[in-house]
Amino acid sequence: MFSQAVSIVLGVHACFLPFLWCFKSAPFCPSTSVTVSSFINICNDFVASKKIPPSRVKVVDLGSGSGTVLFAAAKQGFHCIGYERNPWLVAWARAKTRTQGLSSLVRIYRRSLFSADLSDVDIVYFFAVPSMLSDLERKLDKDLPTSRQVLVVSNGFALPNWKYQQLKNGLYIYLRQPEETKVNTTE
Repeated sequence: MFSQAVSIVLGVHACFLPFLWCFKSAPFCPSTSVTVSSFINICNDFVASKKIPPSRVKVVDLGSGSGTVLFAAAKQGFHCIGYERNPWLVAWARAKTRTQGLSSLVRIYRRSLFSADLSDVDIVYFFAVPSMLSDLERKLDKDLPTSRQVLVVSNGFALPNWKYQQLKNGLYIYLRQPEETKVNTTE
């Protein structure tokens, strides 16, 4: 009897173990075409103001899901890196990267967004639930480059202590200035 109970408990754990990641992160919510288009316009405005070509700009999507945002940015010439914990979404996005011919511009890693390398990023995009935002804000404060301006775009929710410069179609837009720990609002 005891061995049957142990077998059942182990069986249930074995079935659900691959899905535990979903309880520790934002749910998968595909970006809408309006959101993607708005993000691309924001990115293009940013690089135009810097007078640098998209080919010299690195975009990181923290929680890249199926890669929709990455593919749209790559089609503009940006170099893109996605971090996603869901193994099924990573596999799907990697397959789409190959079939869309974007392998030279898109890399997708199966990792937590909290382990993402942000040391040489120019643009950061993410969708995170409110319970994650304080930790994510600390990561951005700690890991973003301090030698240049970085564009940070949050889909759906504002960072708790940063002041956004603009809200456009649900995207909170921040410009992290060189050598600053917080972005100030310019109104």
